[in-house]
Parts: sequence; structure tokens; C-alpha cells
Amino acid sequence: MANTQSVRGVTAALARLKALGEIGTVAIPKVIQQTTLLGKAEIQKIITNEIAPHNRDGQIVTDLVDTSHYRANWQTSFPSPVEGAISTNTPYARILEYGWDGPMAVSAHDRTVNGKTFKVRAHLRNVKLRPYYVVRRAKIRIRAILRRKIKEAIGQR
Repeated sequence: MANTQSVRGVTAALARLKALGEIGTVAIPKVIQQTTLLGKAEIQKIITNEIAPHNRDGQIVTDLVDTSHYRANWQTSFPSPVEGAISTNTPYARILEYGWDGPMAVSAHDRTVNGKTFKVRAHLRNVKLRPYYVVRRAKIRIRAILRRKIKEAIGQR
């Protein structure tokens, strides 16, 4: 599952940028590329530094299943000179971003209690996971940087 967001009006934006000459065809695409890479770095920083562990049943957990996989599995792409996309195909990314309240499948596994091991069959378990807003937090932070860099590129202060 790729989770991407795209900018509307790309064709119109390209036409307007061509009219700006070198600023529109070189400087702005460079800003888009730099800011997209900054966005990816910001997402990874949030995952690494801002997802606070908490105590559940005596264990410290983050709910991020495998944090290193989630952090490392973000990609950038550039569909056009004025578009930068950040996406992941991590299957649980949407649940981590928006949260979940409902049944989840639990695989069959062994459980040990008081030294005695027994098998637990696969079953559904009702869970409520809070949203982490990783992408939305990064988007808010990067938006201001993008605006500032575009204004600098076209000579506005």
C-alpha cells in the first residue's frame, strides 16, 4: 500500500513556471527536490525522536511494531519538476498515522505462564491504537520551509 499525496494543478503550475524563465525551470524544481528530501528526513526524525514509548502491561512499547523498518521504508519520487512525493509501502503505515479502533488478527503463537507453555490459536482481538500523526506533523513543519525557499528563489522576501 503506497500512501502518497499529490499536488493539484501541476500542469498549470508548469506552464506558469516556464514563463518565469530560469527561475521557474531550474530554481523552483531544485527547491521542490530539496524540500521533498527534507520532508522525508523530517518524517524519519519524528519516528526516531518523537514517538514516546509508554508502559503497557509492565513492558515499554512504542506501538510502532518494527520502528527501524517503518523509519527506513520511506521513499521519495519526483513525478514532475514541480512535484515531490514521499511514500511508504509499510503495511501498517496507515494505522500508525490515523489510529485504529476495531478487530485485529492475532497469529497462533506459544505463551508461557508460570513456566508452563501452551499454544494460543489464531483469533481476532479488539484493539484501540492512538494515531501518531507522523506525516501530518512533518507536512506542517515542511510547508513553511517550502514557502520561504520558493520566495527566496523568485526574489521575494
